[in-house]
Amino acid sequence: MDLGQTHTLLGKVAATIGQSSSALDHLNTALTIFEQYDRQREIALVCGDIGDVHLRKGEHALAQAALRRSLSIAERIGDASIMSVAFGNLGILATRFGDLPEAEAYFNRGLVLAEQINDPVYMSLCHAYLTTIMQDQGKINEAKLSLRQALTISRAMSFIPCIGIALVVSGQLRIAQALVVQENYSDSRRTIKRPASSPSMHLLRRARISLRRVLTLEGLEAETRTEGLLGLAKVALLLGEIDEAQQQAVQTIDEAQRYEQTWLLASAQRLMGSILTLMGRQEQADEYFEQSLETFHSCGMRLEWARTLQSYGVVLLEQHSTGESSYEQGLKYLRNANQAFRECNAILDLQVIERILGRYTIPVPTPTRKSARQTR
Repeated sequence: MDLGQTHTLLGKVAATIGQSSSALDHLNTALTIFEQYDRQREIALVCGDIGDVHLRKGEHALAQAALRRSLSIAERIGDASIMSVAFGNLGILATRFGDLPEAEAYFNRGLVLAEQINDPVYMSLCHAYLTTIMQDQGKINEAKLSLRQALTISRAMSFIPCIGIALVVSGQLRIAQALVVQENYSDSRRTIKRPASSPSMHLLRRARISLRRVLTLEGLEAETRTEGLLGLAKVALLLGEIDEAQQQAVQTIDEAQRYEQTWLLASAQRLMGSILTLMGRQEQADEYFEQSLETFHSCGMRLEWARTLQSYGVVLLEQHSTGESSYEQGLKYLRNANQAFRECNAILDLQVIERILGRYTIPVPTPTRKSARQTR
């Protein structure tokens, strides 16, 4: 049993520093030992850890199997702590699949249990992840409340992993708000625009402060650091700082590849596609967009796939004239993204894409009734 616990600990450390394959080797070794001695609680714990690593790698089917096994055992033995963790990870999985209402339900169930057993770590984490879910569903006030709770709890603990995640979520919330403000003020057809209003500029600058703060923290998890880098690249692009955006996107891609962070790699590839478009390197941009679409589709990440469709669709509309096959392909991408946003209940994304479609879609004239003389 001591050997199994040691492998578990080594697996956790490896996962934290981004060595996912090594983490799985240790955790699967621990699982074999615990199964040999039928230690149900330890099996539930290590299955939860295995599911977490598969989530980091974007291996969602494997993550789902491990997490469901962990939850099933935890419910049978009545361990609220393991159940709380399992619900949280299943919430992340539902988020990846684009099932936002289901994700919200999982995080809330995890939060209730974490509060019952007074576990501040998972209270903070559930609040942080709920922030993103509420944001995507257009519940901005609820998102701000969850974010405040995540930051307050994590800072009270002085626990760096939780502080880092909360700050990343804070930056992401402000970026999302800035995009909505920017779209509301925009009536042009440019693919990427400089912030059109002072509220948008203010939100982006605050996002940058939060994300830069993340990267100064010692003891940060590898995945959180990569998310922070990706957020900074987005801010730079939205502020029109193209060279800086490219440098940060390249760094994000390098780290995501090194740490096997599949979904973050695809997100960075989407961003690189937008950056290269602005730099006039469209052939390379197309390759990045296609890679992003393929990865998100194969991982079953419906919402992120739709976001790539939106970014690529706008580029195709910008680069080609009405009636050309590429222009029609761009419209198709936008309409497919619009449908996916509806199915995911991604209200914030839906509001933005409907404005974009309104700019590019030519209304069909309503037929008028001909007079009797014209008819004859």
